[in-house]
Amino acid sequence: RDRGGDWSSDVCSSDLDIPMRVFSGEYYANLFKLVAEFNVPAKPRRFLFVFTREEHERPYFIHASNKHRIFPPNPEPNPSLYQRVKHLLLSLTLALCYAVFALGVKFFPPGVSKPGEKTETETIEHYCNRLFLPQFFLNDYLVPLFSSVATCSHDDFRSFPAVYITDYKKYTSGNDHNSVTTMQAMQEKLVSNNLRIKLRHPIINIESQPDGTVKCTIIDLDNGSKESVETFAKVITATSSHALAHLYEPARPMASQLPICEAEVVVHSMSPPSPSRTPLTSPS
Repeated sequence: RDRGGDWSSDVCSSDLDIPMRVFSGEYYANLFKLVAEFNVPAKPRRFLFVFTREEHERPYFIHASNKHRIFPPNPEPNPSLYQRVKHLLLSLTLALCYAVFALGVKFFPPGVSKPGEKTETETIEHYCNRLFLPQFFLNDYLVPLFSSVATCSHDDFRSFPAVYITDYKKYTSGNDHNSVTTMQAMQEKLVSNNLRIKLRHPIINIESQPDGTVKCTIIDLDNGSKESVETFAKVITATSSHALAHLYEPARPMASQLPICEAEVVVHSMSPPSPSRTPLTSPS
């Protein structure tokens, strides 16, 4: 989020605030404990999921997070009687489909393979088909909603283990979505708790000890890549599952099998055009 003023302001000196993902219920129990431990300010967030198609100008459906609005808002700004009736029937149909899905999560959990057994882990697409959910509900509503939560493509999400989505549904249902106020506020709170920060000190190995402590092998990039070992009471990792598999050997069998999509985040700051330069314009 750019907090700078208009285009003529010094963009490069503006604060950049990257918000934290929302967390909810027992699914994020460890994160709740971490926030409480450091007394980091967090509050419930109420937001809307807007469903759109590239070929259409207006969204075709709007869903309120955790149903904080009982009836879905009509995406049409000034709906006619026909559009109102159509929206009502669609909302009732989706509510029925979602009720079937919720009952399936509770009473018909997805299949999960176990060591030594020939059973296969059920994918999300196969699980929805087993619950006899219509394809339009899967394609246009369930997959777009949860793939945005999982930050992956629709095709990748269909092939995920169904237990991912059922556990998320089970442990977040009925709870508020929370997030820290801003990342800057969280950083200030952590520093005020006498947190010692070390930059350019990557950890290359994490090892649990018999006495319950944890040893970390650290590389000091500012001192000739000197290697050292430090002992901590607890270690919290904030990295991908595949990176964790390289750092912590006991997590390797589980973490290395989780499907992930590597992404690169680039923060690009554009300076205002110089008065001595003529900006390029397109023929249009």
